[in-house]
Amino acid sequence: SIQNSVVISLESAALSTLFGALLAYAFTLLSPTVRDIIRSVLLLPIIYPGLVIAFSLVILLGTSGILTNILARYFGFYLPDVFNVRSYGGLILAYQSFLIGFTSITLSGVFLSLDKSLIEAARSLGAGVFQTIFRVVLPVVAPGLVAAFIQAFIIAISGYGTALALVGGGGNLITLRIIMLLSDVTYEPHLASALAMNIAMITIPLALIYNRLLKKVAGGVV
Repeated sequence: SIQNSVVISLESAALSTLFGALLAYAFTLLSPTVRDIIRSVLLLPIIYPGLVIAFSLVILLGTSGILTNILARYFGFYLPDVFNVRSYGGLILAYQSFLIGFTSITLSGVFLSLDKSLIEAARSLGAGVFQTIFRVVLPVVAPGLVAAFIQAFIIAISGYGTALALVGGGGNLITLRIIMLLSDVTYEPHLASALAMNIAMITIPLALIYNRLLKKVAGGVV
């Protein structure tokens, strides 16, 4: 269960950091008003419980979901043949609905504070696009990227509401195992505590690193 949780959390964090970075860069090209509107929309899923997000995804992409029926009716494509929303893949997709909001907001300040003159200087000296990205942009935004990744990973590995709704209590994930061990059916609080300690041993060091990276991003002393 620990391995499954770590793998799913890593994949979720990687995807949300990638898309969050792309959105954060897009924010630099938009006016403050449009930027604030998009940020508000991205933050909406964060206020909803995981169960609501999971059931919304099932209503949209389930076997009789709205989008599933549209694709089947007008394009002859039955989505559940290639993608099961009640699976680990569906869980990763559900996590993106709110993790991208976290990562894009975390990274937007990093990209907005990026000194454009450095990029212009690199390009004027003959650096190509990829050279500019890897030698100028990445070293500056790297702490923010790592911080966003850690934030998304911690949220994903400690979540249970969305996972419970999509993969069920029988899902081989550490948080679901803890819930089952604390239920009336298999009440084993000592084993549940041991599993909870495993999560703590993973997330506490990451939280400390995340805090230091945030200070670095904000210009604090590391």
